Amino acid sequence: MSPLAPSSQYPICPICSLPVTIENSKTDEKGRAVHEECYVLKIRGMLKKPLANS
Repeated sequence: MSPLAPSSQYPICPICSLPVTIENSKTDEKGRAVHEECYVLKIRGMLKKPLANS
């Protein structure tokens, strides 16, 4: 079994569903462990707004 298997001791990133190692761990607004890259992509996607038609 891989050391990063879902049944491992690592928490699962709620964004990508993969294990989060301590070295790659950040905390989201709900206190959950997430990958920094996943969180950045999530936030960037939430901030995108359609351009107004001129």
